Amino acid sequence: MSGICNENGDFENIVISYANMADCKSAEKLADCDREIFCILNLATDGKVINMNVVSMGTLNAAIISPREVFKSSILSNAASIIAVHNHPSGNVFPSKHDKYTTQRLREAGELLDIELVDHIIVGGKGGEFFSFQEENMLHNDFRKEYSINRSDYEIR
Repeated sequence: MSGICNENGDFENIVISYANMADCKSAEKLADCDREIFCILNLATDGKVINMNVVSMGTLNAAIISPREVFKSSILSNAASIIAVHNHPSGNVFPSKHDKYTTQRLREAGELLDIELVDHIIVGGKGGEFFSFQEENMLHNDFRKEYSINRSDYEIR
């Protein structure tokens, strides 16, 4: 399992092969934030990170996410795929129902745009804790069956 950060803890020119957020200084900084921040890593066809884009800076327990805003930098960067990353200031890295629903919406929007959602990672806590939808085999779940959520509800909690 290789990490997504280089030796300096940055995302630059790193090939994504599997989520390993524990050794990543950038993820540690995100985990230390006092409000939710939702970012995406735009990836080239070879899995290298093109750039990281902050999509939304939210409040203590929510960030407003729109697929339009998520994929804007991906399209402009000619990304083949993305990894969504956001933090939980509480330190609890387990996904909320909104996290799950947002993941599903981003996956479906990405399918329409031919930009694959490779993973959605939640970071939190001081010990490098993270949750990976891909590692937990939840990336392709249909959460609409599990939760009844209004389409206008875009918040990640």
